[in-house]
Amino acid sequence: MPKLLALSVLTALLTGATPCPADPALVTTTDGPVHGTVGADYRSFQGIPYAAPPVGALRWRPPAPVQPWTQPRDATKPGNACPQAPGEPRTDEDCLYLDVTTPRHDTGRLPVMVWIHGGSFIAGAGTDIDARSFADKAHAIVVTINYRLGVLGFLAHPALDAESGDQSGDYGIQDQQAALRWVKANAAAFGGDPGNVTLFGQSAGGASVCMNLASPGAAGLFERAITESGGCVAPQPDKTIAERNGAALATQLGCTDLDCLRGKTPEQLLAAANAIPYSPTYSWHPVWGGSVIPVKPAVAFYNGQFNRVPLLVSSNRDESTILIAQQYPNGITEQQYEQLQATVFKADAAQVLAHYPGGDNPTLAFARSTTDWFFSCTSLATDQFASGFVPTYADEFADETAPGDPYPLYPLGAYHGSELQYLFGGTLSPAQQALADRMIGYWSRFAWTGDPNGPGLPTWPRFHPGDRIVPAFAPGRSMTVDLGTEHQCDFWNGLARQGG
Repeated sequence: MPKLLALSVLTALLTGATPCPADPALVTTTDGPVHGTVGADYRSFQGIPYAAPPVGALRWRPPAPVQPWTQPRDATKPGNACPQAPGEPRTDEDCLYLDVTTPRHDTGRLPVMVWIHGGSFIAGAGTDIDARSFADKAHAIVVTINYRLGVLGFLAHPALDAESGDQSGDYGIQDQQAALRWVKANAAAFGGDPGNVTLFGQSAGGASVCMNLASPGAAGLFERAITESGGCVAPQPDKTIAERNGAALATQLGCTDLDCLRGKTPEQLLAAANAIPYSPTYSWHPVWGGSVIPVKPAVAFYNGQFNRVPLLVSSNRDESTILIAQQYPNGITEQQYEQLQATVFKADAAQVLAHYPGGDNPTLAFARSTTDWFFSCTSLATDQFASGFVPTYADEFADETAPGDPYPLYPLGAYHGSELQYLFGGTLSPAQQALADRMIGYWSRFAWTGDPNGPGLPTWPRFHPGDRIVPAFAPGRSMTVDLGTEHQCDFWNGLARQGG
């Protein structure tokens, strides 16, 4: 060992500090060494496999172990994204990879934050965000992951259950848990604390956080959780509905056995899945009622049957504005509005239409009603249920001027996903950047301690059962909002009690 290196190791042992490796771009994982990229304020290791490629006989099976390697693996570029919705140029099933981003100069056992991407469970990848700035500001290690999507990640079928123990419908969730086990085993090699892992995600990623909270298989794999725009009591499909869609897929492809289904190309599977009529209650999402997620998440949270860790629940004031704008770029008519509400709420549609009349802008009325029903009130219910069992913090992102492409029929406001620009970088005004720094401060403090409060940050009160008022994050001011009043939650709770 060279004298200078030996001296640095000895000094580290005597002082308790973490010795600097001879090559900061080289890290040895449990599967083999990886060689990444070192920047001015970050280290990046991309395209690390955490499970075997789920191809051939491994399609629609729980994730299998990686084949180890001995020579340094190139970790300077990301691995394949998982096959996506039709029209996306991503069809390679060899996609179970993760990326690790660490601060360049922080030493010691840093908290690890594992990010789950959104995309309605049919699109997206870990590379959708750039974690470098966040990792540096948060003084935390950030891991971003890919997981199986759509029909390849969430197909439910009795024949699959027969061979894997009632696990079908949730392969993508099992991928996430395999990635978390990898993090536990490898965090220390990157300078992280395997005993301090925060699972966080947005949209489908936020819903994934909830699914893992409700999954016995995720117990002990993370110590804190953050869900953005993904309330844990939002409607979720059960196994019966999912298996009906699985049977329809097999019929669509002319298959009567698993060998036939496994012989189809990803393109054929994605096209067939897309051809099955969309259901408001199911569209290739994780399911409950099997061994992976035994209990409906809403029931699990109500009864305390979830993995009890400190929880931060965030939602956006105008979640659905961008979703409706993307789906209906030319808007919807009053007649379409009534048909849409009837499709979703059936016998209760008349009450919804009376409470949210279309008026001069039925497109906006639909955006507001779906924001309140699906996002805001389910987030509030999550806050109220979870806070009886674990430390819970809740907020609403409320920047009405969040950057985004304009929509001619209404302002987008604090739309779905707009807060990601504040956490992971975007074109922001000075006031918005100050808000971004405050949000990163809260998120990182929560990862460090389980409490978002810390020096230099306005006090964030802990949520308690029965509360409705939460901090509202907007540039240049501190304010609060009554989520129940702003989003008509008494109406939606009453409708739910009636069976709506």
